[in-house]
Amino acid sequence: MNQAAKKQIGILLAAGLIALGGTGCSQTASSEKAETRTKVVEQTTATAKKEQTQQPAAESGEQTPTIEEDSGIPYTNEEFGFTLVLPDVWYKAYTVENIKLDNGGTNVNFISKKASSFGGVVFQISVWPEDYWDGSRQEIEEQIPITELGRQDGSAYLLLHPADVQYDPADDEASDTYKALADTLPRIEQSFELTGGNGEK
Repeated sequence: MNQAAKKQIGILLAAGLIALGGTGCSQTASSEKAETRTKVVEQTTATAKKEQTQQPAAESGEQTPTIEEDSGIPYTNEEFGFTLVLPDVWYKAYTVENIKLDNGGTNVNFISKKASSFGGVVFQISVWPEDYWDGSRQEIEEQIPITELGRQDGSAYLLLHPADVQYDPADDEASDTYKALADTLPRIEQSFELTGGNGEK
C-alpha cells in the first residue's frame, strides 16, 4: 500500500471516531437533561402536595371545633339513691324540692329560681311504688310526658316533664333561663344512675 492510500485510510478512521464520540456525548447530554427534568417534576409535585396538606382548615372546607362540652355539676340524692349530672348552665340557677304524694311516692322537683314564682319546675325525678306505677302507667303516659329510668328497692324511678307552662311568658329573663335549662334534659336523662339504696321509708 502506497503512502497516499495509508494517509486516506487514517483520515477516514479519524472521522469515524469523531462521529462516534460526538454521538456518545450527545446521548450522555440528553440523558442528563432527562434526569434533570424528572427531578424538577418530582420536586414540584412534592412541593404542591406539601402546600396542599398545609392549607388552613378554612380553605380545605373543614372547621376546627371551638366549643367544648362543659364538665357538668354532679348531683347526688342519698335519700332516694340516685345521681345525675346537671350541665353548667344550671350552676346557681336551680333549687330542689321534695313533694310527698298520696300514692306513697315522692316527686323530686328541679326548679328554675328565676321562674319559681310561676312554678318553675323544669323536671321531676319521681320515686313511686312499683305497684302504683305498673297499675297506672298507661293512663299516666296518655296525660303527661314521662319516662321510666329504672327500678330499685320496690320503687320505680321516673322522669317527668311538666305538661303546663312553668314560667311567666311576659318575663323575658325568666323564660329564657327556663328554656335554656329545659334544653339540657336529654343530657340529664342520659346521666341518671341508681346508686343502690332507696332510703325512703
